[in-house]
Amino acid sequence: ICLTSIILVDLLGIDRLTNAFGLLSLFRGVASMLGPPIAGVIFDMTDSYQILFWCAGIMLIISSLISFLIPNKNINYEEKEEPDAEYNI
Repeated sequence: ICLTSIILVDLLGIDRLTNAFGLLSLFRGVASMLGPPIAGVIFDMTDSYQILFWCAGIMLIISSLISFLIPNKNINYEEKEEPDAEYNI
């Protein structure tokens, strides 16, 4: 969560940060509202947490595979050397 803004800026640029952060918060909120009730229904039907852990693991694997579809940007993080200059004050 700490690096969310940095990753969004790297992927989408500073000009799209607010829109991307808003959409990300929307999806996180929907997941937070729907996840626990759905997990409760599944637990009530099966009387076991095992299926819930399997579902969480499968979703984690699927999201990891989808993340490979994000285009890789070659970003040069090395600082550019500035020419030596004298500053007269």
